[in-house]
Amino acid sequence: MNSRLWNSDVEIETFRRGESLFVRFGSQYLVDALAWAIALVAAVFYRYDFVEHRVAWWPVLFLCVAVVLFQLLLGWGFWLYRGRHTYGSFEEVRSLLLTVLATAFVTGIPVVVSGASVHLPRSAVLIAFPFAFILMGAVRYIKRLYVDRVVTPTDDARRVLIYGAGYLGGVMVRRMLTDTRSNYVPVGLIDDDRAKRHRHLMGIPVLGRLTDLSRIAQDTNATELVVTIAKVDSVLLRAISDIAEPLGLTVKVLPVLMDILEGKTKLSDVRDISIADLIGRHPVDTQVESIAGYLLGKRILVTGAGGSIGSELCRQILTFSPAELIMLDRDETALQQVQLSISGHGLLDTEEVVLADIRDAEALQKIFQERK
Repeated sequence: MNSRLWNSDVEIETFRRGESLFVRFGSQYLVDALAWAIALVAAVFYRYDFVEHRVAWWPVLFLCVAVVLFQLLLGWGFWLYRGRHTYGSFEEVRSLLLTVLATAFVTGIPVVVSGASVHLPRSAVLIAFPFAFILMGAVRYIKRLYVDRVVTPTDDARRVLIYGAGYLGGVMVRRMLTDTRSNYVPVGLIDDDRAKRHRHLMGIPVLGRLTDLSRIAQDTNATELVVTIAKVDSVLLRAISDIAEPLGLTVKVLPVLMDILEGKTKLSDVRDISIADLIGRHPVDTQVESIAGYLLGKRILVTGAGGSIGSELCRQILTFSPAELIMLDRDETALQQVQLSISGHGLLDTEEVVLADIRDAEALQKIFQERK
């Protein structure tokens, strides 16, 4: 994920805990400073064969102060304490390593040159910096393990299997396990790639292949199967559905891949498999430009506006300046989503949206009479 999206995630997480970014990353810096101090003292003791009276404490204290100050300045420069990276991620570890190396270089050169004159071991910083880095990394790893264990799905979350142990499968597993509002809890992964037989994603194991679904469903008591394959075709979806349906598993699919990669989706966007998925329906080219003259200045009602074709029609119709666009659908959630994408809000309190069923003749007649 890019830094912009991560910053949003950081703010959500910190606000949820009643913390500020300053408190969170300030405490993180204090831990790093303590790690440096422990590592330097240990390095000096090691250099003097653990004989305490040989240690000159004032130079050691001055070195500790200098090191922790440079750690702060360089850490700020490398975005370590500014909320750019996911906590405990490889990106943060890389910034941490760069910060520690730069700090060791800046403070280590003077110590090597003139450390003996002030009773400091010239190798003190060289010995200390790997231990400091290990301590900082260990604290981050322990914190991440703790957060992953504390943040869990809701108690009534549905037990699901994930079909596809690749990148998207990993994204869904992480979301399900770390979202306190998640209605899903992953209990196993399924993948037909034999190279992934013993793979674990955040502790969730790959339990077998699609042909093993009957056994896996029985062992895990799963009730749903989420397909997390980026370009799954209708043939594979039919095969999955044919196997899952007799087992009582509800098959669900993901939104558009780019929406997932750009962080635009929520767990609630995982939807049931539809007939369109099974028959492999291709997108319809509505050729709205060819009828633009019929739309200008007209009052237009679009039924099924919350669907894939209806919502796209609404978006295209608006570009041709109709007098009024009325979006009708019986699905409140779908209607809210299309209003959100077009108007920037999903309040459902304006005249542009109508919640009704086209099979309700009386309701339709009323709409036609009122809106003309």
